[in-house]
Amino acid sequence: MYAIIMAGGSGTRFWPLSREKMPKQLLKIGGGDTLICETVSRIMPLVRPEDIFIVTNQSLADTIGFQLSSKFERPWDANFILEPEARNTAPALGLAALHLERIDPESIMIVLSADHSIRKTDEFLNVLRKAVEAAQNDFLVTIGIKPDRPETGYGYIKAGEVVDSSWLKADSSVYKVEAFVEKPNIETAKEYLKNGHYYWNSGIFAWKTKTL
Repeated sequence: MYAIIMAGGSGTRFWPLSREKMPKQLLKIGGGDTLICETVSRIMPLVRPEDIFIVTNQSLADTIGFQLSSKFERPWDANFILEPEARNTAPALGLAALHLERIDPESIMIVLSADHSIRKTDEFLNVLRKAVEAAQNDFLVTIGIKPDRPETGYGYIKAGEVVDSSWLKADSSVYKVEAFVEKPNIETAKEYLKNGHYYWNSGIFAWKTKTL
């Protein structure tokens, strides 16, 4: 099991607090640690430090490495996958998958964002464990967040029928994805909230590397 942390974002939506050389994943926001350090800390109960890889660019790697080395008192130079240039999520995940395939063709790949703030860590890890179980059964797994307001700033996932998940150790439902939906207008977002089958797209995934 390996963790891929996406940390190449420029943080433009968080300007003016974030800057080109100091995007939001490198800032302390609502906590004692920077978001990238919190992300690494959060996944460590499931994944060994040497199996956590940071996908970013050369201009951010030094600062990220300094923060992680200071926090965890170990070198992180071997934990970086550097993009030659920014091409958004899919190419970055493809690059990471090629890297993991060389290390371990049978690997499970957990994908996380470096700029999330997640307070209920234990619940989050339990959800990730279930996602890994589903990934072991050859599913490409995405994690949705139950919305509590009609938000127009996020993409949504429409949940379809329940997957037969008798293989899950824990009692939980896994749904087929019926559709991915881009950021809606406010009226559509209200309908999604009322419908109850739409979830915010977290950008957190789990799958077998070879399945991807």
